[in-house]
Amino acid sequence: IEERQHVEQRRLMEQERTRVAKDLHDELGVGLTQVGLLGSLAKNPALSTERKNLYLDQLSNSARTLVAGLDEIVWAINPKYDSVLSLANYFALFAQRLLNLAGIACRFDVEENTPDFPLDSRLRHGIFLAFKEALNNIVRHSGATEVRLSFTVDRDQLMITVIDNGRGFAGCASVPGSDGI
Repeated sequence: IEERQHVEQRRLMEQERTRVAKDLHDELGVGLTQVGLLGSLAKNPALSTERKNLYLDQLSNSARTLVAGLDEIVWAINPKYDSVLSLANYFALFAQRLLNLAGIACRFDVEENTPDFPLDSRLRHGIFLAFKEALNNIVRHSGATEVRLSFTVDRDQLMITVIDNGRGFAGCASVPGSDGI
């Protein structure tokens, strides 16, 4: 039994390492390529100052995006954050950063006596990706000026609520080429 448990634990560890490698490749690989290209373009002596500044601005934005992406990956795999309260704290920080840049006010409520249940890193990461997509959709499509986020735990269920004051949407008609609701 111990040997099977050990083998299963190794298998889960390998799956997690594979996921992290994929995340690093997907999140950082493309961004670093973009940074390299923008740096090369900005060095062109034939460019106007205006064009060079445009490339340098894009380079700075790409670097900030890469730092945020690395922060997300490190947070997702760090076992010290494997809890409900750590998830809530990270969500609040992430939402404030993103929504402030978009000029959207953010209110975040976590019940005072929220139990700090453990959450495995894969589950935390999956919940975070859904949360990130919800905020991204609000910023890109809603026209909202305010977002309210809440975290509650009822018995053994975690409830994360994201509400905005945006324009909403009419029905759920499928639009070709779109991966929405």
